[in-house]
Amino acid sequence: MKHNLLFAFFLVFSLACVAQTGGLTFSSTNAKKDAPVDLTDPFLDVQVPITITNTGKDTAKIIWRRLSLNGPSKWGTRVCDNNNCYDEIVSSNLDPKLRLNEPFVIAPGKKADLIMYFLPYGTAGTGKISLHLAFAAKPDTVIASLNYEANIRSIATSTRDIQQANVQLFPNPSTDYFQINRLDNIDHLILYNVLGRKMREYTAQEGGRYRLTGLPDGIYLVALVNDQKGVLRTLRVQKKGLRP
Repeated sequence: MKHNLLFAFFLVFSLACVAQTGGLTFSSTNAKKDAPVDLTDPFLDVQVPITITNTGKDTAKIIWRRLSLNGPSKWGTRVCDNNNCYDEIVSSNLDPKLRLNEPFVIAPGKKADLIMYFLPYGTAGTGKISLHLAFAAKPDTVIASLNYEANIRSIATSTRDIQQANVQLFPNPSTDYFQINRLDNIDHLILYNVLGRKMREYTAQEGGRYRLTGLPDGIYLVALVNDQKGVLRTLRVQKKGLRP
């Protein structure tokens, strides 16, 4: 009898929590990541994601507000939702001063990632930061608080892949693809534009050609990622179309 009552209590409590968040559920409300990285990389960032699922019947339009970082003073943070990857200066996707009114939308039964990027700028340490969520219809009513934490530490020289110092990207500038001369211990490549928006992701293959077709001309950053160690190196490539 006691077990049945406890089960009923937890069931009612869980349903009440889902109702309070308007049908939204979260992969975690306290996401943590331990990141051994190469702190000499000036473009390094550490991503900590939380997945939001809309289990309700209505489309969710969500506002987020980033609170102050509790961590090293040199660190920065930025937020990526399914609309955009925002600059460090943006603390909310609803900000009249910046002329921002961009609630991110999750349709019923769909999922979306809300990612915190920690930018260590060469400094190891532990940082914690929270996002407060609200619905666009009631932007001042907090429905959930998501907590992100990153423990960023430098890879010891003995374990750092010294061969990465000889990595070269070619052709550069490129019209439609690029290659990389060596990909020791690299699992995948991520292509960002200069604003930090993720444009494409590639599986690393020796001798592989990584297509830039369909992208606007300009400068892009190519992050070389090891699944265990994080970003080992970031390279630049210029996409330059053929002149008529």
